[in-house]
Amino acid sequence: MRGARQLGILAVVTFSAALLGGPASADEIPEESALVGIETESITSKETTVDSPDTSVPVVNKCKTTTRVGKGVNVYGNTLFKFHQKVSWCYNGKKITSVSSKAWADSTALLWTYKGIESEEISGGKGKTSYTAWRQGRFCYVTHLSCIKESLPWIEQKVTATGGVTNSNGW
Repeated sequence: MRGARQLGILAVVTFSAALLGGPASADEIPEESALVGIETESITSKETTVDSPDTSVPVVNKCKTTTRVGKGVNVYGNTLFKFHQKVSWCYNGKKITSVSSKAWADSTALLWTYKGIESEEISGGKGKTSYTAWRQGRFCYVTHLSCIKESLPWIEQKVTATGGVTNSNGW
């Protein structure tokens, strides 16, 4: 009986999708909505100088922010979604004195939905010589309440105690 109920629900969902029209599988996504590549953009702010709160230690802290953006694009070069990651940190040439990072999404095209962070790895940080943030977002092309195509873009940013920045991304 339980299997019959599940089969009945599946039949209703499949039947409803057929009645509503539109793509029912990833092979049927219109080219204006199909993901064909990822473009990237990196923005690093100018270095600012912050005096140390401890006047007995003549150390000058410098601070920067770097943002990496991965854009999912269609065959026409139009943006389907954007996945961002931002790292802000201060450093003194020997160690990182403060650091924070976050990731988010925006500019999703019709039927593309951001489903949140799929995975993340953070290493290093305050008191260390480097900090690395790696995050992977999850986007779905949704029709009929179902994800029929998925994209998992990732961004990795490494910052150092000397102000260096390395960015990479993919999917």
